[in-house]
Amino acid sequence: MAVAMRVGLMVWEIGDRPFLEQFAWAAAQGFEQVAFHTSPSLAPRRGIDPESMSAEGWGRLKAACAPFTHVDLHAPFDLYDVSLVTPNERVRRASVELIEHTLRLAGRLRARTVTVHAGTTRSGIADDERRRLLAESLLELDETAAALGVVVGVEATEDFEVFDEVCFESTGVTVDVGHVSMNGGASYRPWGSLGGLVRHLGRRIVHVHVHDYDGRRDHLPVGAGNIDFGEAIGALREVGYEGALCLELAPSPIIEEGYLRSRDLLRSLLS
Repeated sequence: MAVAMRVGLMVWEIGDRPFLEQFAWAAAQGFEQVAFHTSPSLAPRRGIDPESMSAEGWGRLKAACAPFTHVDLHAPFDLYDVSLVTPNERVRRASVELIEHTLRLAGRLRARTVTVHAGTTRSGIADDERRRLLAESLLELDETAAALGVVVGVEATEDFEVFDEVCFESTGVTVDVGHVSMNGGASYRPWGSLGGLVRHLGRRIVHVHVHDYDGRRDHLPVGAGNIDFGEAIGALREVGYEGALCLELAPSPIIEEGYLRSRDLLRSLLS
């Protein structure tokens, strides 16, 4: 039996529509999943500012999410300022607490996953120390996520060893096929190909971001770059992935066309 994967998109400034009207457009075009950012810096058209939303606003957001089988959130990220790997304990602690706030929002909206970034640090630390800090941060988030019935997806391009070494209850990997293909596929090179990385991660994959990459630009429509999506989807089928293929295209004057063309190409690969 074929594994059911759903085609969705990131609500990330689709044309000149107000934020909630982007959800309506996605539903009208037959997308089955939506994701959106919870970072104040991206509000009001590329995400939400949770602190500024009224009770009425939350009601409208819940109604906008209702048509979709999957809803996924993207936690705030800002490289140095939101870091799960910094040796500065005050910054690391604040970062964990900020992401926990998004996890609670996900529980409130009955969202499926929350994608997080590990971030980085200005301090020169060894790889094993960075992985130790990442594991410590993720274990804290994992406990909160499990209690809320939410899954954390780490958008990783390195440190995959953490998921071999640590047993998480509600934490896995968000595979961003565009980002792991950058730098000549450095992220997946140890496993030979993008499909090889997918097979290695297996059931630890909890969410997938989809955009093409041409060697210089990412967040392109499917087919506009050089990623082998047939191989990627074949590997996702092999490992039993049943979540969303969340299109994440850069805002542009023709983003609607890009989303629709990408949707159709993905559906043809899934059929």
